[in-house]
Amino acid sequence: MTPMMSQYMEIKSDYSEALLFYRMGDFYELFFEDAVIASEAVDIALTKRGKSNGKDIPMCGVPFHSADNYLPKLIKKGFNVAVCEQTETAEEAKIRSQKGPLKREVIRIISPGTLTEDNLLQRKNNNYLGAISIFNGSISVAWVDVSTGYFKSRLIGKENNPNQKQLLTNFMLRKDFSEILISDDMDMDYIIDEWRPLIKKQSPSLFHYQSCFDQICSYYSIASLEGIGSFCKGEIIAAGVLLSYLKLTQCGKTPFLSMIKSENINDFLEIDYFTQNSLEILKNLTGNNEGSLISCIDETKTASGARLLKQRIIEPFNDTNLIQDRYDVINWILENNLDNVLLNLINEFQNYILFVSNVTIFYFV
Repeated sequence: MTPMMSQYMEIKSDYSEALLFYRMGDFYELFFEDAVIASEAVDIALTKRGKSNGKDIPMCGVPFHSADNYLPKLIKKGFNVAVCEQTETAEEAKIRSQKGPLKREVIRIISPGTLTEDNLLQRKNNNYLGAISIFNGSISVAWVDVSTGYFKSRLIGKENNPNQKQLLTNFMLRKDFSEILISDDMDMDYIIDEWRPLIKKQSPSLFHYQSCFDQICSYYSIASLEGIGSFCKGEIIAAGVLLSYLKLTQCGKTPFLSMIKSENINDFLEIDYFTQNSLEILKNLTGNNEGSLISCIDETKTASGARLLKQRIIEPFNDTNLIQDRYDVINWILENNLDNVLLNLINEFQNYILFVSNVTIFYFV
């Protein structure tokens, strides 16, 4: 086996549950079973490179500059992708004066729930990574949208509530989950068929209360959670699991997240999934959004605005004070003729982002 292939095998052993995109020059290469899986999943030509134990080594690859054309297809099919880059130049390798391939490291693991790139995301849907915790019989959920930093938790049902499973089902179906983390020893009776492709089982040790508490405190550089809100232990566990998973998939570089907030189930009107469909809130009876409520009122100008509108429609506030606060803000904007000012600012900001993106592409190509 060549030194390069030995390096590949060493790196792959640490990321056995992901497809390893191994950078070689201008290509990302995949080998062995990864190559076979990727070839079938996204229709890449399968070739071979060298031998292992007397057998041909399957290989396929994609140009690094067009990898974004293939990643969405793999992610949508539920695969995790570990991106392995060269972390030194040929000149640096000479200074190191050690024979062998250039140093390579996995810089990120891309999973369905950790996407941040706009071209990999749906414009009007959040991309939630969720975690379900069962502690002393009570069910809690935490969820995060890595692309926006949105981070929330909620106690779904206490141990003496006979409708816990139904409450969990109703809640989960209202959210745009792309990936759901559960403990490997969690009772799968809680998991309905629609979720099963999204489930990623994790070691039960990850769901240890104290380690999850420490994860949250460490991330926000605080000694206690008292100053940021009231959380049950199940919420803390679910949130800590998410932070641990993000730390793993981002290779130690946890993305920026807003301060976690605990949602009170009583603050919202619960519209179950089947009622949503019957009322054609998000989709009509044929499954598309033409003629639905949201299609009639959605005049949002940004992706984040579209996502927020959707969330507020399917989970409207119960609290009249909060509703009145929103009306007061809208009234203030209109009275001061700020609606056009805000719209112009949004358009200018979008143009600025487009300009920066084009400059960045020009600089690196």
